[in-house]
Amino acid sequence: MFKFFLAFLLAGITSYPSYAGTVKVEQAELLERQGCNNTGLELCFVNSVYHTNSKLHMLNFNANIDELNPDVSMPDEFLRELAIQLLVKFNPDAASFYEIEPTLRHIIDDSAYSADKIAIGISGSYKGKPLVGYAKHGSDEVKSSFISSKVEYDSITPLELLLAPCKKIESLENTGEISKLSPEQYKKVCGFERESERP
Repeated sequence: MFKFFLAFLLAGITSYPSYAGTVKVEQAELLERQGCNNTGLELCFVNSVYHTNSKLHMLNFNANIDELNPDVSMPDEFLRELAIQLLVKFNPDAASFYEIEPTLRHIIDDSAYSADKIAIGISGSYKGKPLVGYAKHGSDEVKSSFISSKVEYDSITPLELLLAPCKKIESLENTGEISKLSPEQYKKVCGFERESERP
């Protein structure tokens, strides 16, 4: 019953406002090499944020899909694959999942936040329609290692897309439409604990 409820809940998720608990992280070398201020880049680095609750360090990129692959038939799948390719270049745990080396980890300043917590946020547009997505590495008691990713046609931020299931749950709990999930249920859906449940 709980699995059916979660599937139903996740199917109806839409966009939500920006989230508190984010810290801007300076990534000078990545900005210099791939920053969106550089002209002519089809894939550029936008910014880096750390989300304190999920403990994810998200590197955000923008892709010009029309230029990168003008004949793509499934732009959402193309963007999802691009996010995964970026993830394994920066996150050592994601790279080890595919048994390769994280070839761009050396240009990331991970002095404040560990490189194994890097997630990739990606946005772009195709034929005027906005897309947003993410890719991240994770593990749980069932799988020691996995990659999760998602892309949607929407104009929200990658972090908003990543956290949408949690915000939807909190909204339904606050309105009384559902009873409050147990800490275990919340962590299963969100991948991290509620802020108020942390010791």
